[in-house]
Amino acid sequence: MRIRFSKSRHGPVLVCTRDDGSVTGMKSERHGGFFVRHDLMHYAVETVLGIREAFWGLVAGLDDRPSWSIEAFNVPSASKGLPSEAVITEFIVGLIDQAAIFSDKPLVADDVNRDLQQAMSNSQNLAPPAISQRQLDQIMQRFMDLYAHFQSLPEGGHLDLEFPSATGEAIEISDGARETANRGWPRARR
Repeated sequence: MRIRFSKSRHGPVLVCTRDDGSVTGMKSERHGGFFVRHDLMHYAVETVLGIREAFWGLVAGLDDRPSWSIEAFNVPSASKGLPSEAVITEFIVGLIDQAAIFSDKPLVADDVNRDLQQAMSNSQNLAPPAISQRQLDQIMQRFMDLYAHFQSLPEGGHLDLEFPSATGEAIEISDGARETANRGWPRARR
């Protein structure tokens, strides 16, 4: 599946073209900053950890499963139909995203795993995977590279991705790209 994030003067646009040629997408003037950051974090988590039954895998309709439209995730009862891997992934994405936004310190896998266990303690007996420091570093590196790339796009520019990813390797990025991403990543005011 090709995933295209585009910048328009009315906010970001997401278009996903599945391997069968079908298309789903969204645009958001109001929540654009959140959806781009959140969906790129999903991409980083799902590609680094090899997850196939979460957001991007459901949109793609991988492994002969029916594909989900982007809009289907916004239906109030949508979470009841999610596979357990998607529920776990949503916890992982939310936790890493919040930890990165509200802390200026590097993320530590032991802390993330502990917080993930606590956050999921009442969740349908689901057990999250243990995330290694190397995996966490790769997730953050991939996310920061993609987010910096999107932030640097001019109006009308595109960020194109493939899912599943052709490679599970982390993307090397420069300190300049990290600085650009950090400037564009809203942090909590203290």
